Amino acid sequence: MKLKIRHKLAIWMLVVGVIPAFVASRRGVTIIADRFTDTLQDESEKNLRVGINVAVDHINIVKNAAITLSKKSAMVELATRKDLSRQDQDVIRSEFAPLGNGVIHVVDIQGKLSGSISLGDQSGLVAVKNQEQSFEALLNHSVPQWSNMLKNYAITLNLYSWEGQFTDNKKQRFLFIQAGAPLFDQHYNLLGGVIVTVALDDLFCKNISTILGSQIILYPSSPDLLGTFSTSFENPQDLSRPVESPLGGGAVMTAWKSPHGRYFHSFTWNDMEYAASMQMLHDIQGRSVGLLVVALDITKMQKGKSDAVFTLMLSALLALAVVIVLATWFSRNLANPLGRLLRGAREVASGKLDERLEVDSGDEIGELAEAFNDMIQNLQESNNRQNEQMSEIQTLNEIINAMSVQVGVSSVISEGLEAISVALQTSSAQIWLLHDENGWKKNHHIGSHEKELADLRREGKPLVEFVATQDSLMELPDLHELSEDLSGPFLAVPIRYQGRVIAVVYLLRPSTSPVWTDTHKNVIRAVSEQMGMYIVNAQLFEKISRFNEQLEYIVHRRTMELQETNKKLGSTVNELQNTQAQVLISERLAGLGSLLAGVAHEINSPIGAIDAAVDNLKKSMQAMLDSLLYIVDTEKDPRVLTYLLTLVQHYLENVTLTFPQRDQNRERIREMTNLLTSRNIENARSLSRKLVENGTDSFVENFLSQYENIDAAMYLQLMNELFTIHRTAAATATAIHSVKRIVMALRSYSHVKQDVPEPVNIHDVIETSLIILANRLKHNITIEKRYGDLPPITVYGDELSQVWTNLLSNAAHAIDGQGTIVIETINLGNRVAIKIRDTGRGIPPELIDRIFDPFFTTKKKGEGTGLGLGIVSRIVKERHGGEIEVTSVPGDTCFTVYLPIMVTSRAPEGLNPQV
Repeated sequence: MKLKIRHKLAIWMLVVGVIPAFVASRRGVTIIADRFTDTLQDESEKNLRVGINVAVDHINIVKNAAITLSKKSAMVELATRKDLSRQDQDVIRSEFAPLGNGVIHVVDIQGKLSGSISLGDQSGLVAVKNQEQSFEALLNHSVPQWSNMLKNYAITLNLYSWEGQFTDNKKQRFLFIQAGAPLFDQHYNLLGGVIVTVALDDLFCKNISTILGSQIILYPSSPDLLGTFSTSFENPQDLSRPVESPLGGGAVMTAWKSPHGRYFHSFTWNDMEYAASMQMLHDIQGRSVGLLVVALDITKMQKGKSDAVFTLMLSALLALAVVIVLATWFSRNLANPLGRLLRGAREVASGKLDERLEVDSGDEIGELAEAFNDMIQNLQESNNRQNEQMSEIQTLNEIINAMSVQVGVSSVISEGLEAISVALQTSSAQIWLLHDENGWKKNHHIGSHEKELADLRREGKPLVEFVATQDSLMELPDLHELSEDLSGPFLAVPIRYQGRVIAVVYLLRPSTSPVWTDTHKNVIRAVSEQMGMYIVNAQLFEKISRFNEQLEYIVHRRTMELQETNKKLGSTVNELQNTQAQVLISERLAGLGSLLAGVAHEINSPIGAIDAAVDNLKKSMQAMLDSLLYIVDTEKDPRVLTYLLTLVQHYLENVTLTFPQRDQNRERIREMTNLLTSRNIENARSLSRKLVENGTDSFVENFLSQYENIDAAMYLQLMNELFTIHRTAAATATAIHSVKRIVMALRSYSHVKQDVPEPVNIHDVIETSLIILANRLKHNITIEKRYGDLPPITVYGDELSQVWTNLLSNAAHAIDGQGTIVIETINLGNRVAIKIRDTGRGIPPELIDRIFDPFFTTKKKGEGTGLGLGIVSRIVKERHGGEIEVTSVPGDTCFTVYLPIMVTSRAPEGLNPQV
C-alpha cells in the first residue's frame, strides 16, 4: 500500500523526530532525577556536619560558661552557703540566658550541694520543687564525672540521657550537656565546684534550625526510642510541637543500629517532604546517648522535579503534533533546546553549580530551563552560605585548638599567631604585649617587614598605643596610608581580657589579596576574645610556677636553718619563759614599790593613834587604880561602889561610841556643870563636857541623885577613867582594823601565783586597789562608784587586782591630783564590763595605738617602765580571754575591760604557770 507523503512525513517525523526526542527527554529526566537524589543526600550530609559543629560549639560554650562562673564572686558566696539575692540571681540568668534551659549547681569541697540557679524561661514548667529534684537526681547520677573535678582540679564535660519531670506534662527524657569547673577563693584554695547542666530541648533544636534552615530532631537513648524526643518541628495548625515522632520507628531503629552511626532517609510529614541525615551522639566514654536528625525540606525541589518531568512529557506530546506540520521547525526548535537542557543537566550533575542553561525558547522548555536555573541558583547560594559557616567554624576551631594545648605565654602567643596567620593567609603578623612595668613590648613576629610594622605610628604616637584606645579593630584597605614601604589589606586587633586591652595583633595580607571579608573579621573577633583569656591564663600559670619554685627553694633553705637553730631554741625556750615571768613579777613588785611610800603614810596615821592610845591607857589605868584604892580605903558602904560598877557595866553593854562636835549639846553641858558645881566638884565644866561627849551624863546624874552624901568627886573620877579606858580601847581597835585592812590589800596585790581561777566579787577586788592607792587618791580627787548588780565571776582575782591598780594609778597620774575618777560596772549577761573613766588631759590620737606596746610610756624618765598597760593587756586578753578598749578625748578618757563570767584555767602565752 502506497502511503501519502504526509503519512510518510508523519511516520518519518515519528521515527526520526518524536522517538529520539522522547528518548532524549526521558533520559534527561532520569539523569536529573538521579542527580537530584544525590544532590539532596550531599546537601543533607553537609547540613548534618554543620549541625554537629554547631552542637559541638554549644558544648564548648557550656564549658566556657562553667569556667566563667567559677571566677564569679557570687559562686564563691554560694559555695560558702550564703544565699544570693534575687537581683544577683537575675543578673546571672540574664548573662547566661543564651545557654538555654538548665541549671547551675554549686557544690562544696565535700561534694555536697551548696546552692543552685535555674536558667532559661521557667514559664510553663512543672513545679519548681519537682524540677529541682530532677536536676539534682541527674547531678547525683553524674557524681563519678564531676568528683574528678574536685579531686584533680580538672574541667569536666559530658553528655547524658536522663529522664525526669522537667516540663508540666509528664516525665520526659532529654539529652543534657553537663560541664564542671573547680571553684577557688582569692588565695587559690579549693572551695568546691560549679556544674552547669543545659538541656538539649526544643529550644536548642529551634536555635540550630534557625542557623541551618533545616528541621532538627533529637532522640535521647531510652527503651522507647520514639516515646520521647526534642524537635524544631511545629504543628502548622496550632504551632505546638508534634506529640508524635515525625520519623517512623523503622527509620529510627535502622539509624540506631547502623554500624557507622550515620543514616539517610526521606519522609513525609504534614504534606511536606524531607530528606533526613542522622548521626549517633556519644558521651566521653563512647556510649551512645542520642540520635541527631537534620531534616532538609525538599518539597519545593520535588515540585520542581515533577514540573520538569511534566514539562518534558508535554513538550514531547506537543512535538508529536507540531512535527507532523513543521518537521524542520520542530527539529530545530525542539531537539536543540532539549540537547542544551540535557547538557546543562549533566554539567549540574557533575557538580558545576555555576553553570546556567541558555534556552531562548519561550515555551515550556524555556520555563523548565528557567526553573532549573532558579533551582541551581538556590542550591549554589545555600552551598556558599554553608561553606562560609563551615570555613568560619573550622578556622575558629583550628586557631583555638592551637592555643588551648599550650601552657606558657610564649607558646600560646606563637602558636596562636601562627594559626591566625595561616588561617587568614597573611604575609606578615605581629603581636604586642602590655607589660605593667615596661609598657608595650613586641612579643612575636611572623613573616617579613618586622621593623616596618613595629615603627607604624598614627596621630603622632605608636600605632599600638592608638589601637589600644579603640573600641574595636582597625581596618585599612591599604597599609600604604600609614607607611610608604608597606601595602596591602591591614588589620590591627586589640586583645581584651575583662574589658582591659592586654595585647594588640597586626595582620598584613599581600598587596594582591582582596580586602578583608566579614568572615575574616568575625573569626578574628572571636579569636581575640579567646586569645585574651589564654594569654592571661598562661601568665598566671608562669607566675604560679615561678612562685612554686621560689617557695620550694625557700622552704628547703628555711628547713635547713630551722633544723640548725631548733636545738638552740630548745635550750632558750625555758630561759625565755622564766624571763617573761620575771618581767611580769618585777613589774608587779615595781608597782608595789612605787606604792609603798603612800601605803606607809596610810599606816603611820593609825599607828600614831595606837601609840597615843597606849599612853592614854597607861595614865587612865593608873588614875583608875588610885581612885579605886582610895574608895576602898575610905568608903564604908560597899554598895556605893557596887552600884557604880553596875552602872558602868550597863553603859559598856549598851553604848555605841560617837564623836559629836564640840558645839553640840551646849545646854546639856551647862546643866551638868551646875549639878557638879552644886556637889563641890572641881573642874566641873571640863568634866561635864567629857561626860556629855561620852554619853555617860545620864548615868552620872542617876548616880548622884541616888547617893547625895558621898564624896562625889572621887567616884566621878573613877567613872570617868573607866569610860576613858573603854573609849581609848575602841579607838585602838579601829586603828588596828585600818592597819589590817591595808596589810590584807598589800598581801593580795603582791600575791604572784594563782593556779586556777576562783569565784570572786569583782567589787572587792576593786576596793583592794582603792585601799592600796588611798594616798594617791586623796586631796582634790573624787572617786565615783557606779557599781552594777554583778554575780560572782570565776577569774584570777589576784591578777585582776594588778589590772585595776595600774588603770587607777594611770588615771590619778592623768588628772594630776585634781579631778574625778568614775568606776562603773555593768552586767552584760555572759560577761561583765568594768569602765574606769577620768577627767584628765587625755591620750594624743597618734599614741593611742601604742599604749599597750611593751616599754612604751609617756611619763618622764624614772617615773614609769612602760610595762604596766602591756601587762594589763596580757592579763585581760591572754589570761582571761577578755577584751580591753580605750577611748580618749581631752577631759574624758575611758578604759573598758570586758571579762567572761567563767574563765577556764590556762597560763599566759609564753609564761610558765609554775613560776
